[in-house]
Amino acid sequence: MTLVQASFFSKNLNRQVYYNAMIPNTQQPLRTLYLLHGWSGSHDDWIKRTRVLELAEKYHIAIIFPNGENSFYVDFSEAESYGKMVAEDLVAETRQLFNLSDKREDTWIAGLSMGGYGALRLGFLYGHIFSKITGMSSRIIARGMDDLDYQDYQQLPPTLKNIFIRKTPSEIEQELDLTVLAKCVKQWPKIELYCGREDDFYQYNKNFYHWLKQKSITVNFYETEGDHNWDYWNQVIEPVIQQLVAE
Repeated sequence: MTLVQASFFSKNLNRQVYYNAMIPNTQQPLRTLYLLHGWSGSHDDWIKRTRVLELAEKYHIAIIFPNGENSFYVDFSEAESYGKMVAEDLVAETRQLFNLSDKREDTWIAGLSMGGYGALRLGFLYGHIFSKITGMSSRIIARGMDDLDYQDYQQLPPTLKNIFIRKTPSEIEQELDLTVLAKCVKQWPKIELYCGREDDFYQYNKNFYHWLKQKSITVNFYETEGDHNWDYWNQVIEPVIQQLVAE
């Protein structure tokens, strides 16, 4: 197993971007997980705070860790397209640099909290690239679920509120709202949701799961004891990877 700390030029951010990569030593094209960090985190978080290196080797998969800053993996403007940076620039860069499979069935995306939202958003938008999505303790943004007592846009972090200045309400819904994005998915990935019962986002995730089920979308929801912290994410990351590698 090789741990690579690298940077590359992202055309969608118009600058260098850092990322980490865990690459097993093999001649075969690797199944790949793009694993997103949460708010105030970085591309180092998963490596420093969990046993993900051990798991990448155990299950023989490549794991790519982007640095999404506090962007929610959203495309704010042509020069601040964090979602495109991950799904377009980074996927292309890592496939060129490492021995990664370019098959949809071998390419997955997951994340925690802000990164859970990012994984869902990018999985919906790039279903032709990612065959499986996993959100852990996801920060659900879904105004279209007001009937289910969902959080609304006024509760968004300052980073996302900045988008209001530059876009119309219609554009905001089309680019942020998971219930709106779900209606436009052409090729559905398999969706797995995880959340601890003590997590403040628990009910939001459970409601989103039921909303997806009502729309006849294939999704699984796994709930256990746990809060919004690294103890919980370190606990569930192996079941997450087990689900991803399962045929």
